[in-house]
Amino acid sequence: MLQRKTKSQRIYDKLFELLASGHFNVGARFPSEAELVKEYNASRPTVARALNRLVEANLLERRAGSGTYVKATRVQQGILGLFVPNLSDTEILDPIYKQIATLAERNGYSLLLSGSSDSSGTISLDAVISATARLLDNQMAGAFFAPYELVPNASQLNQYVMKAFASGGVPVVLIDRDIVGFPERSRHDLIGIDNFRAGYIMARHLLSLYRERIDFVVRPYSATTEIERIKGYQEALRHVGIEPSKKWVHYHDPSDTQYFAQLVRNEKVRNFVCGNDWTAVDLIVTLEELGYPVPTSTHVVGFDDVKYARFLKTPLTTYRQPSAEIAAVAVQALLDRIKIPDLPPRHVTLDGSLEVRSSCGALP
Repeated sequence: MLQRKTKSQRIYDKLFELLASGHFNVGARFPSEAELVKEYNASRPTVARALNRLVEANLLERRAGSGTYVKATRVQQGILGLFVPNLSDTEILDPIYKQIATLAERNGYSLLLSGSSDSSGTISLDAVISATARLLDNQMAGAFFAPYELVPNASQLNQYVMKAFASGGVPVVLIDRDIVGFPERSRHDLIGIDNFRAGYIMARHLLSLYRERIDFVVRPYSATTEIERIKGYQEALRHVGIEPSKKWVHYHDPSDTQYFAQLVRNEKVRNFVCGNDWTAVDLIVTLEELGYPVPTSTHVVGFDDVKYARFLKTPLTTYRQPSAEIAAVAVQALLDRIKIPDLPPRHVTLDGSLEVRSSCGALP
């Protein structure tokens, strides 16, 4: 049988929560016993016991003849881990990571960063084992993980990380993408955008300007998010009576001039949706080299709205990821998971926004 909390315990819990959330500033005068007696309709000894516990926890201090003052506004709850797939390339997720760090601190957790770093295009399992161990050695309360992509052994790496965290009893919230391929879903919390809808919106935007064939360019070994975007793009074509061909989806390096020369010169392709902004930028350079500059001869759109997208020679039309919102939901999901481990897995999708710039040809 569960034991009911005493009134002193309930008052302590409430005051602890206010201090942990930063409701009071350090050095501020804390409500007196008399004020708390009135607020909580409790006896003076009951309130005194709650205050004494907060003093013992080093959150409050009593000053003789002056009163009780706030000593700390952050309760150190523990450590949250942030596993970054490639420390040398965090352009897309960097704004999300920074906001997660801020929110973790606000909730009384320190954030520990770990991950692999390899610019060669391959990631070794040994590097991932080492990076995972760095987090587990610090006894994390929970972890955030954006699964590996764009490398042939991504699935192996993702499975190792998740099994290691599970063995250590560490709850995980996935950021942006799942560890399994679309349309499968793992049994982990996942926070990101509605990629199907995003793909539909970007294709629909180009179709509103040019009611003709649109091709989709995605790098080999891309994440499940881009597969979902392809599905949305194809549905947008069907919606206007254009049956998409599998040949219109290109799992290819966007820097390959010979490959894309065949498309734009022989097949007369002029409109491209790219799996992300990085791919879109490389394709724009390729089209420029081929003599089909954007947007006078060809049109390109991307996803993510990385910070340099608007500052390109030809500013990029893209789908903006709501970084702050993704971070906020991810942090809350992990805190919930830490508190109630048996919660059903949740997949939270957020809406981004279409950012129209000149690369699609809609603007001068």
